[in-house]
Amino acid sequence: MAFRPSTRVILLAFCAVLLAATTGYSQARVAGAGTGSRVAPGEWLSLCAKCASPKVTTASGIGTANARAEGHLTREDVLSTDGPCNGSTDKGCVQKETTKVYRATADCTAGRITTILDESFTLAGVWDNSDIGGGRTKWKGADGQIVGRDNASNGLAISQQWEVLCPAPVTQALLARAAAPAPTQLARGGAAPLNAAQARTATPAPAQTASLCAGQRFCDEVGSFVATITDVRTSNYQNTTRVLSVTLRFQNKLNRPLILGFVPGSAIAIDEQGNRYTIAAAANVRGIGDISTSFDPKFNIGPGQAGDTRFELTWRIDSRAIIGERAWDLDLSVREVNEVGPGQYRFGSEHALQFKGLQNPSLTSAAPGGAAPGAALPTVSGGARPVTAPPAAAPVAAAPAPAAPTVDGCAGKPRCYDAGPFIAEIVNASSSFVNRSGRWHTVALNIRFTNRSAEPINLGYMVDTAVMLDNFGNRYRVSGAPEDIRGMGKVTGNAADPQFMLRPGESRAATFGQSRLTQTNQPLGTAFTFDTTIAHLQVLYNGQQIRTVREYTMTFPDFGLNAPGAATSAAPASGTPPPSIQDTADKLRGLFGGKKK
Repeated sequence: MAFRPSTRVILLAFCAVLLAATTGYSQARVAGAGTGSRVAPGEWLSLCAKCASPKVTTASGIGTANARAEGHLTREDVLSTDGPCNGSTDKGCVQKETTKVYRATADCTAGRITTILDESFTLAGVWDNSDIGGGRTKWKGADGQIVGRDNASNGLAISQQWEVLCPAPVTQALLARAAAPAPTQLARGGAAPLNAAQARTATPAPAQTASLCAGQRFCDEVGSFVATITDVRTSNYQNTTRVLSVTLRFQNKLNRPLILGFVPGSAIAIDEQGNRYTIAAAANVRGIGDISTSFDPKFNIGPGQAGDTRFELTWRIDSRAIIGERAWDLDLSVREVNEVGPGQYRFGSEHALQFKGLQNPSLTSAAPGGAAPGAALPTVSGGARPVTAPPAAAPVAAAPAPAAPTVDGCAGKPRCYDAGPFIAEIVNASSSFVNRSGRWHTVALNIRFTNRSAEPINLGYMVDTAVMLDNFGNRYRVSGAPEDIRGMGKVTGNAADPQFMLRPGESRAATFGQSRLTQTNQPLGTAFTFDTTIAHLQVLYNGQQIRTVREYTMTFPDFGLNAPGAATSAAPASGTPPPSIQDTADKLRGLFGGKKK
């Protein structure tokens, strides 16, 4: 049936009104509608006039200069005729689109937004009532052109995302700030200097601070900290599960202690084939407590200091799927925690972190400025050091942590980890074979701990945190009690043994055992990576109570083993790994291969 032109106009007008209603926004849908408030359940981010819209899953800084919201399309959205798969049930398309992250950010104080399409716009006013969208925000692009409010221009989708991030009414003061040139635009455009009248009335430009992520590929930065990926490994578990192990270093930018917690369920990694890796259990997150009803403030970073965490994400191997091997995209969220009284905490800002294109085997990126976990923040180019580095403070006043030196205690040594109050160094990595229901390759790692602080410290091994991987992705497990750890007490969920005490400057060693059932004709690895978590313990009330001050997740990447039967007292001074088992076996075959038995 053909429509007369007048009928078509009426129909288009009706659709436009319907669009405005569906993409409209009510401030009542934001809990509190104030600075830092959280987006209410069911909120979305408008993608386009005829598209399924991502549902908001995480948000932080609502109404502030650092407003951020992230969303995902539900499976129902993806499968709908308005979804990105156009109604198709293709598995690859559905998996890709349901795991895609849509992120919008805004500076609510300056009238600037970056939409979920990664396009930036500046507030240009409010639309009049002559057409749809009257009273809603008007935007201009980087080219200075106003984005229309019609369906094709999609300007009202920008308005809707702004209203989610910045629910407060638009004021004349905000419009004036948005109209002022951004400092970066002045620098690039080479604008003429201000005249005297302009200089008297101009608002001083905010001081620009160089990003600590500059030159760091796998780095994300927020106002209070910098997060850097320092190590990535993959392995297989019982040939049924693929494991992605990631070490994430947090650097405190503040001049006060910073407590962080992991948001459970927020960690997702996607490989280049669209396979989805998640955290299977709480034990797969080490070094940092999770945000739950009972919060553990163990991840407490002193001013200017850094600390490492370890995340193990798993994917159940699907025989029909192609296993990704080249790159992973990782998303996770952490939340700041403020101590309001002894043993009392209040949750603060939540930060959604994103790292693109993580690669295996290991990364060479260091912490900002190449700082070790216990080192202070570097001096920023063009300005003074952001913070000084006084001794790290403990989460509770009754349990001060030892002062952490600001110089790297490892001084470039291989097989060494600087945790701040102490350093740990692998001084011997011996191996042997044991026939026990099969041929087991066992490794004993003798690790020397040295107290660098001015106070005695007690250390303990966090049970079930030790894991070793070889360069073929094979996982070694603890050899079983008592071989899992010798010379150091253990820490479990309800008990702790503080026997391993170090006086200032004192060194002691402990031995960690790892083993793996070998397969016929399977080569042994030539490079190994060992991870474990050590707890700093405090003895209270005449030894009747013991508490954990902080947990330290340590990573020793890419070291070699001594040949079976060989022993050394220390790591080679040159930094060259000891001869591998395979190299030694090859040499023995060369010596005796031509002789008869």
